[in-house]
This record gives sequence, C-alpha cells and structure tokens, in this order.
Amino acid sequence: MDATAAARITELEAALAAEKSAQAALVERIAQLTEERDRLRTSRDQLLVELQLMSKRIFVAKAERVDTAQLEMEFAAKLAELDRIGGALPPADNAGEPPTRPEAQAHWPSPPA
Repeated sequence: MDATAAARITELEAALAAEKSAQAALVERIAQLTEERDRLRTSRDQLLVELQLMSKRIFVAKAERVDTAQLEMEFAAKLAELDRIGGALPPADNAGEPPTRPEAQAHWPSPPA
C-alpha cells in the first residue's frame, strides 16, 4: 500500500468515527425527547381528567345553587394549562399511545349562567 492510500484510509476511519459519535449523540437526544414527550402526554391526560371532574363539579354545583365563581376560575386555569401543554405535543404516532383530544373538545362550552 502506498502512502496516499494509507492516508486516505486514515482519513476515512476518522470520518467514520466522527459519524458514529454524532449518531450516538442523536440516539441519546431521541431517547431524551421521547421521555419528555411521554411525561407531557401523562400530564396532559391527568389535566384532562381534572378538567372533566371540574366541569362536572361546576354543573352539579349550579344545580345545587352553590357559588360557582371559584370553580369557574379553576376550570379556566386548568383549560388554559391543558391548551398550553396540548400545543407542545406532537400527534400520537401509533395505536399504543394515549388518545389525543378531539378537535370538537378543543374549546369547552361556557357553563350556563
């Protein structure tokens, strides 16, 4: 083997090592992002449950003639938090993931006065 071929092989081996290092960094970043996405989806699901419970409390409270102003403020705060988190999530990409919020429920109706 001549010096040119040996230099080229050394150059290619260095490039390969750099690519492998970059790939390992990307794999690690993908794992971090996947974990963050899963945490955000869990938070979103918990907020949806809380939002549904608050919604029921507001309507039941109105039927019982309880002051609902505080409940409505909590409901609005949870809805805003849900919308904020919901905007940060990518759509679910497989059947094993939690369901996304249907567009029909994107804006909850205002409770009757």
